[in-house]
Amino acid sequence: RLLECNVGCVNSLHAAKYLQELCFHGIQLELVEECGQAIAQLLELSTALKRLDLSGNYLSDEVGRAIGVAVQAHTCLVSLDLSFNRLGSQTGRAFGHVLEMNKHLVSLDLGGNELDESAGIAIGKGLASNSCLQNLSLSHNDLGDAAGLVIGHALLSNHSLQVLNLCICELGNESGCVIAQALQANRSLTHLNLCGNVLGDEAGSRLAKALDSSDSLQSIDLG
Repeated sequence: RLLECNVGCVNSLHAAKYLQELCFHGIQLELVEECGQAIAQLLELSTALKRLDLSGNYLSDEVGRAIGVAVQAHTCLVSLDLSFNRLGSQTGRAFGHVLEMNKHLVSLDLGGNELDESAGIAIGKGLASNSCLQNLSLSHNDLGDAAGLVIGHALLSNHSLQVLNLCICELGNESGCVIAQALQANRSLTHLNLCGNVLGDEAGSRLAKALDSSDSLQSIDLG
């Protein structure tokens, strides 16, 4: 784990092409834009990196987009944590494509960013055709009900996702009902976090019934 870093430090990592894990968590990167772009370039060059933690920094939406583009064709990365940065709609669209194209990423954390409805919709569309992601966190983003609907419909066709965190995502009754309906058919999801949303009584009741009738679902947090 690196405790402090600047762009020169990141660039020096390019020589270490066999690194399997990098943690830049909460180090408040100096020259943030330059460091972020250097990390995106590192992803393009890396042949072995499996786990990358960039959480708790000030990475911008443009940097998030560049990282997303680099991850689309990456064949080794299995875990990526971009939580609690400043990522927005560009990043969301890029990671929508990641979920469509990448066949190796198992865990993705985009929680605590500035993802909006368009970002949530793009990620939901990508999730519908994804066959490898097992853990997805979109918590603490203003996704809204429209994005929740797309994500809910994605659960009908997705058969790999096991853990989904949609805590505090501005979801409402309509998306809650669609998610509950999807859970009747989904056989992979084991843990679902919907706490901090305004789902309403109807959605809450349907979700509780889905938990009772599901063979795979172990927990739903409605908070």
